[in-house]
Amino acid sequence: MIMRFSALLILSLAFALTACGGPEVVLTTIHEPETPGGRLCAVQCRESHDHCLQRCTLKQRTCSQKMQTQAITDYENYTRQQYAAHAPVELRPRDFERPANCDASACHKDCGPPFQACYENCGGRIDTGTGCRFLCF
Repeated sequence: MIMRFSALLILSLAFALTACGGPEVVLTTIHEPETPGGRLCAVQCRESHDHCLQRCTLKQRTCSQKMQTQAITDYENYTRQQYAAHAPVELRPRDFERPANCDASACHKDCGPPFQACYENCGGRIDTGTGCRFLCF
């Protein structure tokens, strides 16, 4: 009986400790400016931030489209060479896709500091901290 209890206790502690070790996330709290003018100013900051994020997404899509267009061009050249040599076509268009740096996350991160500075200049406050996402005690 005592062995079962101690085994259960050890397993419970191990679970609790691993549950707290989950991935940390950044928690952001946005405090609105107190004045009507400050709130209007903050709206403009948000709109500017949204435009920045949209530009990043557009850049990412344009980059991906260029990569896919180049892959199709390379594939067509490959198939012409294979047909001319009477060789089998063994590759597919996706085999010619070269991963370009089309990730928008770095661009999105660049949009944050100007937004925070603008928002704080309008009288608002942005607090950030970290916490865990799953089973925090």
